[in-house]
Amino acid sequence: MTDHSYKWEPSPHTADLAIAIEGSDKNALFHAAFDGFLGIQDIDHSPDEIGKITENNFEFETGEIENALVDFLNECIYVMEVEEVIPFKIIELNYDSKILTARIMCRNIRNDERRELGHIKAATYSDLQVIEVDGKFTAKIVFDT
Repeated sequence: MTDHSYKWEPSPHTADLAIAIEGSDKNALFHAAFDGFLGIQDIDHSPDEIGKITENNFEFETGEIENALVDFLNECIYVMEVEEVIPFKIIELNYDSKILTARIMCRNIRNDERRELGHIKAATYSDLQVIEVDGKFTAKIVFDT
């Protein structure tokens, strides 16, 4: 497993929620987006000791990294809303400029987290541009609420 350096922080946005992300490589950018997506909703990243743990596998033909980020985050939203599980850990993720594959651990939604479901409707392409500077990748992701 590669050790990726990444971070995220809330980013000001006039109407919706947004996060600024940074990663040491393209795969790290997905880790930052994932943690930011959960963090901006104040959702716990830990497994539930009582609930069932499941694994979800994603694979997308995406092309550009911006498409891959939006597809990946929207799939996380889908599993939360439709399958009623919280994705809490990336086990494996690989983006190779054409295909994104990921294995994500998920747990049941706890009752105290249900108020957050549906709050974020989708990751958007609004102002989304991945920029590489000095070997670090950055982006701002806006979520439709």
